Amino acid sequence: PDHPDQVGALAGGAVLANAVMALRVLTILGLINLELGVRLAAPLAGIGLVYLLTGALLVRSERDTGDHANETPLINNPLDLATVLKFGLFLALVMVLSRIATHFAGPAGVYAIALLSGMADVDAIALAMGRQGAAEIGLQAAGIAVLLAIASNTVVKTAMGWTLGGRALGGRLAIASTLAMIAGAAILWMSPKILS
Repeated sequence: PDHPDQVGALAGGAVLANAVMALRVLTILGLINLELGVRLAAPLAGIGLVYLLTGALLVRSERDTGDHANETPLINNPLDLATVLKFGLFLALVMVLSRIATHFAGPAGVYAIALLSGMADVDAIALAMGRQGAAEIGLQAAGIAVLLAIASNTVVKTAMGWTLGGRALGGRLAIASTLAMIAGAAILWMSPKILS
């Protein structure tokens, strides 16, 4: 990475961003489709909590072992107009594709769209499923689509971390992500009615 002596902090920041992602998806679903949000609240909260704890541990371990307080990585503005417009276009594309997939392939088509769109962004499929998925394919399929997008997004982010930061960064992301996915899966396994 560009800051090899800050791998712990970089990994911690990425993991904490995933915790925010889980909370953001839960908030989106709660606002758009409360019933779907309630169904996914427990697994999303479990995923977010594990990410929060592991991210905090990574950041704390960096603070305890490093003295690089003056070395700050460059952070881009997430509210840049171009970024907002790109997200709007991506959201529109996901909405259209999920509707087409639902019409021609039912839930299986939506799952494929969720896996593909999740590689780039989770919010778009969460919005799509909250607004139209639950009504067109049912709450269970819409919930599965959201969870598949999160899993897909997790795999891609971990792979990117490994590619850009090598084993030091990728390994930390992989461990945190695996623990978070296990937590979400365990909650679903213990409460199968969540998606029934």
